[in-house]
Amino acid sequence: MKKICIICKNLKDENEFNEEHIFPESIGNKELKIYRVCKECNEKRLSKIDASLTNHKLIETRRLMYKIPGKKGIIPNPFENGVLESDPEQKVKLSFDNQNRVKIYNIPKISKPIQNKENKRIDITIDNKDKNNLQDIINKKLNRMGASELYREEEQIIEKHPNTIHNLTIDNKQYKKAIIKIAYELGFYFLGEKYLKDRVGEFLRLFLMDDLNEWSNCDLGHIDFIDKEDNRLYITLVNLLKIKKYEHLAFIFIVDQKIHIIIRIFDLIDALIIISKEPDLYRIPEKDLIIIDSRSGEVEKYKFSQKVTNKNKATI
Repeated sequence: MKKICIICKNLKDENEFNEEHIFPESIGNKELKIYRVCKECNEKRLSKIDASLTNHKLIETRRLMYKIPGKKGIIPNPFENGVLESDPEQKVKLSFDNQNRVKIYNIPKISKPIQNKENKRIDITIDNKDKNNLQDIINKKLNRMGASELYREEEQIIEKHPNTIHNLTIDNKQYKKAIIKIAYELGFYFLGEKYLKDRVGEFLRLFLMDDLNEWSNCDLGHIDFIDKEDNRLYITLVNLLKIKKYEHLAFIFIVDQKIHIIIRIFDLIDALIIISKEPDLYRIPEKDLIIIDSRSGEVEKYKFSQKVTNKNKATI
């Protein structure tokens, strides 16, 4: 049996398709999937698009916070590499234990030799964990210098609880294509086969196929990082639905003869995207709201009005 891939729109055998996570699996979606993306598009194009979101440094902070691994089982740590605030030349690595307590490791630092009349002086900074290996570290350096004997060793403890500095490069463009991918696939998920002929849907699909094109907020909607102090959409969703920081959200609705989708990723990104200007062609499903718990991967589907009513009753 053949079917059309919703990305490349080629007709292919059923065994050429595999599951596609609408919200990427690496941000905690285990259940919301479609099976209309061919393996070639999924493994080449969409995996690259998804990575611009899942590997975004701000998203990685939440994946670290909520212990969400990637497909290889690795939980990212965007703060892994840094330097000491008191000594910018001292590189450090940060890690977190099961209770999210910070552990700092000082990477061994060896200064250039200082020659005086009698001997050479080498300053070596190590982490306390490497104290027992100090002799080996020094001898390796001496061997590289052609020396074979350690003349004198001095030890000094500097800081037990140092401050560290970490520079994160924040992408402000590429991740938006991943949000458009989510919006387009949600369009197909909610509206069905007819959506493959939708003019706005086709515009979004072609945008995904164009490697050079970048999304700029326009009359089809906006995608932005959430400003919690000046964002009516964010405040409304949090107040009405009691959305948690670890939850993702998708909500489809019609306003002004246009079908919109609201997408929220953690407490970091929100988007309002027009996915169709032909609402008369479709029937919006009764369960028009999806909430994903990124910690468990579980997906819950609701009727928006009912969810709001139930939440409000629960707070009375």
